[in-house]
Amino acid sequence: MTTIVPGQRTALGPHRRDLQVILASAPARAAVVVACAIPAGTSGPPLHVHAACDEIFFILSGELLVHADGHVATIREGGLVHISCGMPHTFATTPGTPARFLVLYTTHDLTR
Repeated sequence: MTTIVPGQRTALGPHRRDLQVILASAPARAAVVVACAIPAGTSGPPLHVHAACDEIFFILSGELLVHADGHVATIREGGLVHISCGMPHTFATTPGTPARFLVLYTTHDLTR
């Protein structure tokens, strides 16, 4: 069992204090959970893919625009989005609403 308290979270660098790693499983890092708090009207990363992991967004508050595989959806509080590995995707917050959400990355073990 692993227990993580807020003071044990790791920021993803000084320029990304809005992203914190909550849990990175060891030793293989088969799953990573990241907490995100993004201001309203903020674009996410450029359109990209993850070759070896799925990405799951769970919206805690606000709303998130998710662009995945050529489709755009507005995901509100309590909503969940699953992005399969290899699927082009990005996200942004809407102009008037910030978002707090968790992202779970699950790695596909390509060696098994």
